[in-house]
Amino acid sequence: NERALVSRFLARIEEYSPSAIRNDPSTRGLIHYAMGRYANIAEPEPDKVVEHYRAALVAVQEAGDRRGSVSVAGDLGLALARLGAGAEAEKVLRAGVALSHRLKEPGMVVWSQMFLALVLACRPDDAACAEAQRIGESLRDGVSEQTLYGAIVNCALSAAYLRTKNLSAAERCARSAVRAFQPLPTSAPLGSVILIRVLLAQGQLEEARQVATEGDQLLQSLNGAGSGEVPLRLAIADAYAAAGELAAAAEARAEAQLQIERRAARIADAEVRASYLRHVAPAHGPAPII
Repeated sequence: NERALVSRFLARIEEYSPSAIRNDPSTRGLIHYAMGRYANIAEPEPDKVVEHYRAALVAVQEAGDRRGSVSVAGDLGLALARLGAGAEAEKVLRAGVALSHRLKEPGMVVWSQMFLALVLACRPDDAACAEAQRIGESLRDGVSEQTLYGAIVNCALSAAYLRTKNLSAAERCARSAVRAFQPLPTSAPLGSVILIRVLLAQGQLEEARQVATEGDQLLQSLNGAGSGEVPLRLAIADAYAAAGELAAAAEARAEAQLQIERRAARIADAEVRASYLRHVAPAHGPAPII
C-alpha cells in the first residue's frame, strides 16, 4: 500500500544518501521534513515527529532557507502542541509568523498564522482563544475554504467558537473543514474531532454518533492516523457514550487508551512522556482536539 511504499522510499534515501544528509543542509532539511510529515500521519510516535521537524528546522536555517523555515515552523509548532509542549509550540510558531511577515509572501503568512491560530484555539485560555479567533477571522476571507489552508483556518475558528459557546458558527466552520478534508484522508481526523465536539455541545447526539462511526471507518481504512488518531478515538468514544451505545463506547475508549499507551511507551524522556499524557488524558477539562 501507499504507506509501505513511502516507508521503503524514505528508508532507501537514508541508506543511499548519507553524505548528502551530512554535508548538504538543504537536502538534510528536506529529508527530515519528509520523514516528520510521514511519521505525523502514519506512525504512533509523536516524539519522533518533533525530533524530525526539529532537525529539519535546524538544517533549513543553516541553509539560509527562510521559506523552508516558515514551512517547518508551522508543522513543528503543531507537533509540539500535540506532544503537550504548548509554550514551546507558541514560541516556534510566533517566530515563524514574524519571519513570514519579513518575507512578504501572502502564502507564507497564512501558513504560519493558521497553525498559530489552531494551537491557540485549543488552549484552555480565554486570551489565547480570543487571539486565535482574531487571527482566523483575519485569514478567512483570503483563503479558499476548499483547500488545506481553508480547512485549518476553519478548524481554528471552530475550536475558538466552541470555547466561547458560539455553537452555530462553530458548526458552520467545522462542516466546512470536514468538506475540505475529504480529498485529504490523512488530515481528515482533525475535522472529524472538531465536528463531533461541536455536535455533542449542541446536543445533536445522533449525528455525532454518525460522524463518530464514519471516523472509526476512516481510522480503519488508514490503519491508524499518526498524531491525529488519539483525539479522534476519544471523540468517538464520547459520541457513542452520549448516544447510549455503551458497549461501543467502552470498546472505543479501550482502543484510545491502547493507542495512548503505545505512544507514551515510545517517548524515552520521562518529562516529555508525562507532558504528553497530561495533554491527551487531562485530569480535568475537555479531551484534546489536537
